[in-house]
Amino acid sequence: SSLKVTPSAIAPGRLVANAKGVLAAFRITTGAVDIGSLNAEISHEGGLALTAGTTRVELSSFAIELDGQEDILTGLAVVNDSLAGRIPLFNLGLGGAKVGGNGNVLKVDDVGVTLNKVAAETLNKIFGVTAFTENFPIGTADVRAILDNRH
Repeated sequence: SSLKVTPSAIAPGRLVANAKGVLAAFRITTGAVDIGSLNAEISHEGGLALTAGTTRVELSSFAIELDGQEDILTGLAVVNDSLAGRIPLFNLGLGGAKVGGNGNVLKVDDVGVTLNKVAAETLNKIFGVTAFTENFPIGTADVRAILDNRH
């Protein structure tokens, strides 16, 4: 808020204020998960827009990429209707995550989410500030996925 950057949802994504802050929700479209190693590739639809004055950054088509070494969430970045490309947005910390589920539902709770270095540098450049920093805490993420056991 001090930067006067206003977030909004890109449909079908949603932003909902609750007692803990703001919940961002994005529907899973495709993906694959290796439960044993928790390696995964999970794609989402919708996204977030960040607007300050006449500058609008749209971050969408999120992809969670878990490989046990660099666990990140990437997204397509569009700045004022010009494609900037797919960039790493958030680092995902699985150290404190709780993995479970029942039947064909996978639950992963309490994934730490911090701002990725590339995203911080990109946002600083776009908005002409120095306020975005690597590893800035964004919050926690929870994943709910219905698994198709054919793969």
